[in-house]
Amino acid sequence: LCRRNTLKTLSDFWGPLLNALMKGDYDAYKPGDGHEIFPIFQVDQEIRQSPLMALRILALLDSVYNAGKSVDERHINIQSIFDYFEAVGCAEIAVDKGLLSLLESGLVEPFDTSVRDLSPGQRLAISFSGRAHLRLALNNNVFLEQMALTTSIINESIADQIRHTYLSNAPYYEKMNLIRGKFASYILEEDKNHISISPQLEQYECQLNLTNRLEHFIEKEFLEGNEEDDSIDQTYHEGLLLECVIATVDWFDAEKGFGFVDVEDLDGKVFLHSQQLHESGIDLVSDSDDLLCDIGRNAKGPYITKVHDIEVDLDVVETSDCRIIRVFHDRGYGFVKIADSSRDAFFHFSVVPSVDRDKLKVGTKIKAQIKADKKGTGLQIKKIIEFLESEG
Repeated sequence: LCRRNTLKTLSDFWGPLLNALMKGDYDAYKPGDGHEIFPIFQVDQEIRQSPLMALRILALLDSVYNAGKSVDERHINIQSIFDYFEAVGCAEIAVDKGLLSLLESGLVEPFDTSVRDLSPGQRLAISFSGRAHLRLALNNNVFLEQMALTTSIINESIADQIRHTYLSNAPYYEKMNLIRGKFASYILEEDKNHISISPQLEQYECQLNLTNRLEHFIEKEFLEGNEEDDSIDQTYHEGLLLECVIATVDWFDAEKGFGFVDVEDLDGKVFLHSQQLHESGIDLVSDSDDLLCDIGRNAKGPYITKVHDIEVDLDVVETSDCRIIRVFHDRGYGFVKIADSSRDAFFHFSVVPSVDRDKLKVGTKIKAQIKADKKGTGLQIKKIIEFLESEG
């Protein structure tokens, strides 16, 4: 995320970030340090403001930018920004602080580039970096995870929950799902204490879209709600999103009875419950399988409502002997070297029953089904057929 006027390296960001991750030092990443990635959810503890204040300003400016046909039309007067947020209960000082931090960080830019303050006649537009931050905050799992781990959270209970979850021994993907859910729930609840927007106000559609996108990150709360009842609760069904689409299994844990899939037309992961598989006569799915299915959405996020068929193209599945070369037990994945080649393949722990996961060691040989992943980034193990001998 290099700003156009600042070609600094990402090392300025990753150093403090790694301190936060490894040492639990959540104050190591400070808004004033000039990092290339802006702490978009950070609040000024001296004033009352929503953790979504900066993001809401960017959403407004992005809407203005998209509607404008000229440079002049893509800028908006500062007073208009104040009026826009005052109508939904947001204090002017909170908007002022948010605008100033975004301007200083280069996420918004003035019409008159010689003026770098919030003078009365100033007009602002979202910058390229601002649009990138907005897209990341609303669509990227990793970005939200890192913001959750580095943002100073006023609520000590929530901060402790996130810290303890990260330091737990749970599989990496599971605790990241939980951290995203806790953080997204926290910032959305905090936002409600400062801003109230009626769905009937058309000019605030971009703001409603923003909160809807953030709700998609609350995957773990979706899981916990369904663990109380083995069926998916249709009471909260908000409608069918897509019919007869191809969903690619990201990972599915047969023992737990759930997993997540990727759908090309949707951002974020889509929940898959074993109930939908059983109703379609499918006993098991493997990582990277393609499902022909319908997607719905309830109050807790998108999920598969019906599986029509499982599509397995045997022509693109390769069966080969492999050797495990890297294992990340804390993150729940690893890599293998495919025999008689220089190729590597990725695997989730979900392709291995829990009783056999102690066999996942560097040097262990396996026979596995392998195919290219849908993202075109490499090869992925679809299924481990059997464990062979270990080296050494």
